[in-house]
Amino acid sequence: GSNAASFIFQRENNGPDVTIDSSGRLLLGTTIEGQANADDLTVASSGHTGITVRSGTANNGSLFFSDGTSGDDEFRGYVQYNHSDNRLVFGTNAAERMRIDSSGKVGIGQSSPNALLEVNSGTAGNEVQRIEGNYSSSGSVVLSNWRRAGGAVAGAFKYNDATTSMSFGTTTSHSL
Repeated sequence: GSNAASFIFQRENNGPDVTIDSSGRLLLGTTIEGQANADDLTVASSGHTGITVRSGTANNGSLFFSDGTSGDDEFRGYVQYNHSDNRLVFGTNAAERMRIDSSGKVGIGQSSPNALLEVNSGTAGNEVQRIEGNYSSSGSVVLSNWRRAGGAVAGAFKYNDATTSMSFGTTTSHSL
């Protein structure tokens, strides 16, 4: 970006530390703005770079995406970390959609997941999972494999396009 009508703060014998350019963009460690659709704040360095959001131990750290100035329009989309129970929440259309709890369990449509991944549509009759794949008419699609920790596949759930059949099987002496 151009330095015309910009405020530049820098330490002696150092590159720019903080720049507010003529468009009002805040540039940290650079005088060059970022990608045009996300250039209001640009953070740059020659090494690892990031942004830290520090909040109280019983409070939230949040990033909100807003398309208005009141009501739900102030937080249509969001990423929020809750320090009181160490959960990470993702929201769209002003509602929580996915949560990762402190033990790493993921809930989609479920605020208290009881498994590593729990998906709940919240409405009877709604599709919960869809798996699509590119395969030939003589092939099959493996929908899910089960493995023992560190071991080989112990079971599988497959769709065979050639026979238009579903199969559930194991590779052990145990069977259904």
